[in-house]
Amino acid sequence: MVVDIFSRRIVGWDVHDEESSDLPFETIEAARAWVAGFVTPDQRHFGHETALLAKRAHLYALAQSEPKPLEGGHAPRGGRWIRGVQRGAVAGSPLRAACTNESPRSVRRTHRTSSAILVAVTEFERIDIFTSLLPHPRAPHGPGDDCAVLPPSRAPTCVTTDAVVEHIHFTRPAFSLADIGHKALAVNLSDLAAMGAKPTWWLCALGLPKTFTANDLRALATGLRPLAVEHGLQLLGGNVTASPVLTLTLTLAGEAKRPLLRSKAKPGQLLYVTGTLGGAAAGLHLPKLRAMQRRPTPQVKLGLQAARRNASAAIDISDGLLADLGHLCTASGVRANLASAALPIHPLIQKHPRGLDWALNGGEDYQLLVSSGRDLGAGFTCIGEVLEGTGVTLDGCDVASKGFDHFRTR
Repeated sequence: MVVDIFSRRIVGWDVHDEESSDLPFETIEAARAWVAGFVTPDQRHFGHETALLAKRAHLYALAQSEPKPLEGGHAPRGGRWIRGVQRGAVAGSPLRAACTNESPRSVRRTHRTSSAILVAVTEFERIDIFTSLLPHPRAPHGPGDDCAVLPPSRAPTCVTTDAVVEHIHFTRPAFSLADIGHKALAVNLSDLAAMGAKPTWWLCALGLPKTFTANDLRALATGLRPLAVEHGLQLLGGNVTASPVLTLTLTLAGEAKRPLLRSKAKPGQLLYVTGTLGGAAAGLHLPKLRAMQRRPTPQVKLGLQAARRNASAAIDISDGLLADLGHLCTASGVRANLASAALPIHPLIQKHPRGLDWALNGGEDYQLLVSSGRDLGAGFTCIGEVLEGTGVTLDGCDVASKGFDHFRTR
């Protein structure tokens, strides 16, 4: 079903045979209770349209399975009936009947598959489907105008952007759509964490293959939603375009009273990291660590903690510890020495022949690397020191970085 909740126009829907007992909601109250977890408070004034939105989300899930063919002019049990209902035909419609005691109008039966129906969803209907499942303010502060209007910030605003592209950052079905959504938001949140910034808002530009169904879109939003809710992110707008492959380009903003920069590390300070290292790279090879590759955890709270404790410089570990430490040293004009025995290598790969290499060069751990003149407290491990000079050494010996580079010849 496609519902434009802003114009309150019902385009149509795809439901089980009315003889089936598998209707998603018995009452409109049950529908409203279910949708409360997916709709922001500003949207709840739509009345019975809220119930239609709840039905829509459930029916997208039902549409994953192919419909059975229609026989003898009647939809068999478990088949699909397609209702084409415009705004003026809401009263007396079958879905209205499911929410009230009205008699359903006649229905139009079709042999089209669910995938063919969902591919026909328009650009703006896709936007409504996507935004309805994510926290966002109403226009003009959120989606709905040519631009979102932002109030003055209370502190300096840090802004980052990053993209995830099919066949470059992920492949399907190895990554589920929920995995892809989660990782796209996590890698951007990690940049804010490295700045010691509190996340505030985000923009999302989607490149969707033409075969991407409405149910696929909902699965993608479902992967994005938990991190958006956890970190108080409000979706302000974005873009949707057709694309040969699936792409997500996100722009995130956060507020930081004293942003942590890469350029402020000083000789005599110590180097710290959060969490463990190497697990994400190992997850490409070891099934037990797959989740670390597909569902990284951005260290936003520890970034804020580092800023409160007056850390001097920071960077997130996305390309590999050695590569990202090299970026920090170059920006600060210093040298760094790491102690291999102090590295918090993930427990499952500490004895693996490639364990140290994964920790140093694997990347995608999305932990924080921080320099500070004082202890940073729980959650941080000291792994080395900042010195005068240039470059990076391991146990006092020069070491070459093999971190990730998109344009390196392989």
